[in-house]
This record gives sequence, C-alpha cells and structure tokens, in this order.
Amino acid sequence: MNTGASLSSFEKIIGEPGKPGSILIGLSPKEVKKSKPVIVFVPGLTNLSSMFYTESDWYRTAREDGFQTAIVELYDTGGPAKSYWDNGAVLAWQLSQVSEYLGGKKLAVVGFSKGALDAQTALVHYGRHELVDELYAIGSPHHGSELADLAHSTKASWLANLIGMKNEGTRSLQTALMAYYRTITDNRPERESTRYYTVAGKRSGPLFSRYFAGGLFIPGDSDGVVSVRSATLPYGTMLKVGEWNHQDLTDRKNVYPVISDVLLTGRETSEDYQTAGENLGTASRIVRGGPCRKTGIESFEVEEGAASFSADWLTPDHAEGLSIIDPEGKIFKPEVTTSPDNGMFNGAWHHTFTIDDPIPGRWSIVEKRTSSNPSAYLVIININSPISTQLEFEQALEKKQFTVSGKDQAVPSSATASCTFTPCEKGKADDTDDQEQSASAFGTTVTLPDCGEGLYNTTMDIEGVTKGGSRFERTVVRTVYCDKSGRFYT
Repeated sequence: MNTGASLSSFEKIIGEPGKPGSILIGLSPKEVKKSKPVIVFVPGLTNLSSMFYTESDWYRTAREDGFQTAIVELYDTGGPAKSYWDNGAVLAWQLSQVSEYLGGKKLAVVGFSKGALDAQTALVHYGRHELVDELYAIGSPHHGSELADLAHSTKASWLANLIGMKNEGTRSLQTALMAYYRTITDNRPERESTRYYTVAGKRSGPLFSRYFAGGLFIPGDSDGVVSVRSATLPYGTMLKVGEWNHQDLTDRKNVYPVISDVLLTGRETSEDYQTAGENLGTASRIVRGGPCRKTGIESFEVEEGAASFSADWLTPDHAEGLSIIDPEGKIFKPEVTTSPDNGMFNGAWHHTFTIDDPIPGRWSIVEKRTSSNPSAYLVIININSPISTQLEFEQALEKKQFTVSGKDQAVPSSATASCTFTPCEKGKADDTDDQEQSASAFGTTVTLPDCGEGLYNTTMDIEGVTKGGSRFERTVVRTVYCDKSGRFYT
C-alpha cells in the first residue's frame, strides 16, 4: 500500500514535475532544526525522484526529524540518461536554487547510486562545493560498474541497444572512464570542502533474482549492480556495508537510520570493511549475445571437474520456451526463475537457472520465440570449476596488450577479441555511438587498435584444454581509457 506523500505535500515546485531540472521543495517541519543542513535527495540511473516520497518515504521521515528538504530530477529520470557531466551541470543550478530559496542554509546531499556521482561532479567540477557540507553516497559506483562495461561490449550491444540502455549514462560508468575521472577529481581542492559518507550492500540475491545475475558477473562482494569496492572512497567514511542488494538500498527503513545518526548527532561510526582487489586470475564466465528472431541459440563448453554452472539468459521480454541440450543430445527444460531488471539492463528480463554436476562437453541453450519480430539476447554463464582460478591475465597497457596464461590444469590455446572505441576528450565522450574496431590476436595475446584518445571496450574469448584433455571456454571484458598524452587508465 502506498503510504507516502504526493506532489501536494510540497511547499514549492520549481519547473515541471518529472522533467529534468525540476525541484520539489519540501514543507517546513513544525520545528526546524536551524543548525542542521537542508537535505537534498538525488535519484540514480533509471530511478524516479518519487522514490524519495512515495512507498519508501525518505522525505516524510526527514521532515519529521526536523530537516528542511528538497528533491531534484535529473536527465536520468526525467528523460534519456546522461553522463555525470551533463547531470552535474543541471544539479549545480538546482543546488543554488535550493540554497537561495531556503535562505542560504548549508546543504547535505543524499545521492543514490549514480546520483552521488552527479552530485560530486556538481560540487567539484561545477563549483558548488561551498554550498554542501556533506555528501551521502548510497550504493554508488565511484569506480564504475562492470555491468556498464558489459552493456557496451560487443556481446551485449544488440540487447542494450534494443532496450535503450546503451546510452550516455551507462557509457560514463564504464570502469576505465571512472578510473580517469577519479584522477581528475579526487585531488582537487574543491573535494576537500565536503565530508563524504558511503553506504554499500553485499547481497547479490535472493537466489536467481536479477541481482543474483549481476553478482555472477561482478567480481567480489556486491549488491548485484555495484561492488563494495566501487562503493568505497578512500577519503570517505564507510558507515555501513549491509546485507542489502541494490534495491534494498533504496528502502528508507534500511539506510535512513544509518545516515540520520550522523545528520542528527554528528556522531560517525565507520565500518572497517576490507575489500579485496579484483583478481585478474579469476575467470569463471562465458558471455554470448546477439540478434535473433524465431530462435536464439548459444553453445558453450563445460570442462571436466566443473561442480555446476549457472546461466542468466536476458531478453527484452519474457522468454517462454527456454530449453537445454546436454552433450549427449538430451533436451530438457530447466527450472527457470524470471525477474525484470531495473539497473544497467533496465527493460530486460532475466531467466536464471543452475545445473549441478554437469556432464563435460558442449552444452546449448535454446530460446523458441512465438514472435518473429527482431529481438536480441545476452547470456552469462558462470562455471564453478577449479579452472576458473588457474587463468592469469597480464596487462601491458603501454603496448595496449592483454595476455592470458594458465597454470596447473589450465592450458589456454587461443584468444579472439572484439573491441568498441568511443572518442573522448578529457574523459567526456562525444555524441557518436561506440565504434566497432578490430583487435588483433596472436596466440593468447590481444592487442588493441590505435584510435587515439578515448575509451576502448574489449571482449576476449578464450579457448583451451585442461591437462586431462577437456576443452574449456571463458570470456573476459576489459575497458581501457587513453588520454590525450597517451597515458592509460583501467
């Protein structure tokens, strides 16, 4: 039941509600905490500003605690998703409007997911650091998201284009571009004017949900969209790493008590959570994707010794006829759990299942469609096998090269690669779409093309044979940003 507020519950509306640039100024509390900042709520990618005043009523609760409030709408929620550069420029104007309307009081920004990156850009790069004392980043990809890398890879581009998620917003969240962003943001003096607080989730569940599927692709602990490592800032205070997925982090009951303790009392309780760095030697995933009409089919190798494999078949609609063909030719229907996505692949449907004790050999997943309209699919297969920890990747960025090698039982024999290139200037992508380029492969070494300044998104398909003679396959997606001086970031 919706127990939240409505638009009539606000004191002033600047602009047209639901449109980029609009602002909702909250009603003043009965007893205003004059020494406390105004809370400005900023939604994230694919989230509506109403997330803060309907079912999970952050606005009402903050007002009851004596805070003056405002809620803003950016491009991501009021129109086609934009980068943090575009959103940051709009938010800079909005923060000035809120401060002026409420008598120049200091602000505290609560940004969900990408909304906190939009906010940091407004503060550091558009000069609004003097207005904001505190920034609370909730499940925010400060170092990018591997799912954004995936969305702009050659494997996922058909589906991402079809559902409208291959856009400026997701493009800006690719990990290499965010690595560059951190170098031009974190050391600026404007950053030091604001105190940063972070909150993260480490639950990529429930089992077979859309967040479970994200957890299959993201290395380390994550909320199914953003890793704990990416949600962390070295100069920020991590208030809590909870058993939450990305959706759980939007729930006021989970997160507001964590940040309100700081807002109300100034008392900080930090959580010492050790995030392991990404292990480039861990490769458990096979990624496939492309267009389809009546039938979508993908085949892949499962090596001997694999305890299980989990698959996530993504389509723009609910797939009814999903079946499996095992290496012996047996056809059967797996127990599939279906759920809609509302993150990096918003508009797609997840169809997830697990096969225990798989027969080694070549497996196939088949989707029979009732419609002949153009469609697309993406499948992520996560193989639970000792081989997954025995592949090692070396990055020779000065040569634009990736090399895969094996140890113990894994003997990689070949690598093929595909690459997209996005022209950029000082970390800002231009308006052109990602350009497919050729990446050369010699043995197990892949060399990126030389396209100059910009973002390189590379997909490597690896094949090999175990020492026991069993074939295996893996896929690795990597992004690299090259600046004007030829320096590389990843």
